[in-house]
Amino acid sequence: MNTPVIAREEIIERDYGDLSGKTWEEMFKFGGGKIDFKKKDFELEYDYRPYGGECAEDVKMRFLRFIKELKKDYSDKKVLIVAHGGILKMAHFLFLEEKVKHTPKNASIYEFDA
Repeated sequence: MNTPVIAREEIIERDYGDLSGKTWEEMFKFGGGKIDFKKKDFELEYDYRPYGGECAEDVKMRFLRFIKELKKDYSDKKVLIVAHGGILKMAHFLFLEEKVKHTPKNASIYEFDA
């Protein structure tokens, strides 16, 4: 299609810190059995900063910076964004005002009007 591909750091997956690569069950154990990380993750109430990662507000702010710049630079264009599930969940929350209760499937397509 002869279309440029532009990689942007603002839409990388959220940083889980020391919890990266762990299952929800392993994360629960790692957190001393006191934090339901899966529930907090899907409710967009996560805070992985104590484990060297990011909190939901950090991800929200960097994603919104990206969207603002995208609107400025490509206001007259349709844009395809390819991103991880965490960014898709945040987009649902911000632009459709809903929280996603499942992990978006790989190669799924969503349309947002930001």
